[in-house]
Amino acid sequence: MPRKREIFIEPPRLTSEFIRQEAEKFRQKYVTPPDALPVPIIQIVELRLKLEIVPIIGLMEIDIDGFLTSDLKRSVSTPIFTKIPEKKIGCVSP
Repeated sequence: MPRKREIFIEPPRLTSEFIRQEAEKFRQKYVTPPDALPVPIIQIVELRLKLEIVPIIGLMEIDIDGFLTSDLKRSVSTPIFTKIPEKKIGCVSP
């Protein structure tokens, strides 16, 4: 049987300064006023980025805080970050 070829992906390391700069750009673009605390992330995700938020129970049990679906239309996260009725793992509709 032929041996499978292993593929390794090495993403670039991001510096703290780069992350800080990108976060500031995001705040300037999406947060009104830009220095607002706490950042209204749910409103930004739903209203400005037009993503559907799908809360699912049990993600943290498998070390996942959240993810975007492959069609980039839904943000799946643990329900502690949302006030939307949650679903169990395995119930995300395509």
